Amino acid sequence: MVNLMSANYVCADCDYQFALSEAGDDPRCPKCTRTEAVEPADDSALQSDIWRQWLFVFALLFVAGIAYVVFECVLCVWAYVAEVRLDEVRREFGASVELDYRFIPIFGATHHRIAEGRKDRGGYAGFGKHVRKVAEGFPHVSMSERVWTKVAPTTSSLAHEMLCATRLLVSEGVVDSARRDDLDGRTVFEEAAWQVRLAFFEHARDISDREVLLDILDQAGLPLAAIEAKLKSGEAMAEVCRDIELRDEQKIE
Repeated sequence: MVNLMSANYVCADCDYQFALSEAGDDPRCPKCTRTEAVEPADDSALQSDIWRQWLFVFALLFVAGIAYVVFECVLCVWAYVAEVRLDEVRREFGASVELDYRFIPIFGATHHRIAEGRKDRGGYAGFGKHVRKVAEGFPHVSMSERVWTKVAPTTSSLAHEMLCATRLLVSEGVVDSARRDDLDGRTVFEEAAWQVRLAFFEHARDISDREVLLDILDQAGLPLAAIEAKLKSGEAMAEVCRDIELRDEQKIE
């Protein structure tokens, strides 16, 4: 069993390093009080941080017994490695559980968060080394050597906007909402979101590039013209803003 009290963390926002004992049972920076920028500072923290797959990155919130709201960022490595947990939920409960996906811009401005925020730890290259080390502990996923070193998306928000457009089309019945056996129990929307993550983490494609995203969604079988209409009308952006409001209302940090 990992001794959580010995784990060391660093806050990427204020560059403050601390032991978990300074912040109780929650890896919250005692200097700026934020949690989303807190990352393992060494191997002990990395190992004890596995629990964040559920409790932090996804912030699964129980609603009415059968529905969960899933808050995530497509560029977050913890969301990537923890997708397997959602696969388990889908296989175990099938259509009896509803997953409502909401997107939060943890990596909305990567130059500020990584290039500037982690300048003393190698910037993009140092962060790339960090996420590859995270992936080493999860053999069910693959990680390209080019991630964050050669390919560094500027933002996760464009991908979120397109996925929000897709989510709207699901709610309107334009995109099928059924779980499919040929997609390992995922819906078309869930598969599209997964393919966006795979495109970056496994294949090192720049998912802040509009054309790259449209290609991914096209390959997932989504109606591009309908997605473009949601982008043009501002409806997709409104959904992006609403997701951020929900994050704040639920105090997801």
